[in-house]
Formats: sequence, C-alpha cells, structure tokens
Amino acid sequence: MPGSSAAGAVDRIIEVFPAEEQTQVRTHLSECLKAVLTQQLLPAATEQGRVAAMEVLVATRAIQAAIREANCHLIPGIISTGRKYGMQTMEQAIRELALNGRIFPEVADETLEELALATTA
Repeated sequence: MPGSSAAGAVDRIIEVFPAEEQTQVRTHLSECLKAVLTQQLLPAATEQGRVAAMEVLVATRAIQAAIREANCHLIPGIISTGRKYGMQTMEQAIRELALNGRIFPEVADETLEELALATTA
C-alpha cells in the first residue's frame, strides 16, 4: 500500500475495533507488540531486480506509551531518533540505500517526493 508506515499500521489495527473497545485494544497492543516493519521495493541500481527499503519500529517504552495514550502521531519522531534501538524511518532507509549505491539518487528523490505527498494527503 503506497504511503504505508509503521505508525499507520498501528492505527489501522486499532481502527478495526469498535470505538468503545479501542482504549483496551491500545493497552493490549502496547503490551504485546514487539516490532513493525514496512517495506517499499525500489529498482536496484547495480543489478536487475529490486531492493527493499524498510521502516523499522521497535516497541520501546516511548512507542508503547504513544500507542497506549493514543499519540500515534508521535511515532515517526520516535522512530527517527531511535537508531540505537535499531529503528529507522522509511526516509532514512531510502537515503541510506542511495548513499550506499544500492539505488540511483534519482529513484531516491522521486520516492521521497512521493512519500512526502502521501504523508501530507
């Protein structure tokens, strides 16, 4: 799904449940969630095929609190500063792939532009 993100995935899980159950679902999800991975396949620069750019959310205490307290809008910021826990945003992943020559810079720029548009939509 274009524009999908770890925070969006968490929100979608919660929104499946009726409104009156969502507080309890948030609590349970914050306690049992370990990680969320989202990926976007991009054309490889040096070979045929594709390379996976992956957003990684690890359920740290800050992530758990954001989920439990209905503050999923804070999750992208927590991910972007959570490298020491193995987290990375999709933007960070795409930039790293371009920096390492795994995708062309033009592909990275185009994908980041699409990602920004999807985020603001």
